[in-house]
Amino acid sequence: MEFYDPSELQRVIHRSAGLLDVEIDPAGAAEIAGRSRGTPASPTACCAGSATTPRSRRTE
Repeated sequence: MEFYDPSELQRVIHRSAGLLDVEIDPAGAAEIAGRSRGTPASPTACCAGSATTPRSRRTE
């Protein structure tokens, strides 16, 4: 399993917040990313208020 680095997780968090129409400041996104253990499920669940299943990481 390949983990995300904090900058990638910040992008996930900002995207999730935008989809949910929730404001998040950069410092808050950085804090959540730093505590998410390298998986997108943790920060997304934090924004969405529900558990999510990690998805395969896409390489672009």
